Amino acid sequence: MHPLRGILCTLAGVCLLTTSDAGVKWLTDTLPFGEVLFIRTVFVLIPIGLIVWRQGVSRSLRIVSPRNLMLRALFGTGSTFLIVASLSLLPIGEVLTLVFVTPLFVAALATPLLGEHVGWHRW
Repeated sequence: MHPLRGILCTLAGVCLLTTSDAGVKWLTDTLPFGEVLFIRTVFVLIPIGLIVWRQGVSRSLRIVSPRNLMLRALFGTGSTFLIVASLSLLPIGEVLTLVFVTPLFVAALATPLLGEHVGWHRW
C-alpha cells in the first residue's frame, strides 16, 4: 500500500481533468462543437493506446459481452457529449461542481437502479 502515491495520483488526475475541462470551455468559444469533441477524443485516445501497446495488454482486451460493451460505449459517448455541451453553455464552476458530486449521485442511485446496498461508511 502506498497512500501518498495514491493521493498524489488523485490530485494529479483532478488537476488534469480540470485543465482539460478549462481547455474545452476555451475551445468551445471559437470552434464548432463537433471539432471540440473530436480534439478531446484524440487527446484521450492517443495516450491510452500508447499505454495499452507499451504494456502489451492488448490481447487481454477481448470482448466478453458485445451487448454490454455497446451499452458502455453508448453511455460513455453520451456522457462526453453532455459534458462538452454543458461546458459550452454554463460557467465552468457550475459544471465542475456537478461533475465532482457525481459519486454522490452514483451512491444515491445504486440501490434503486442496481439493487446494490450502500452502507453508511460509503456515504
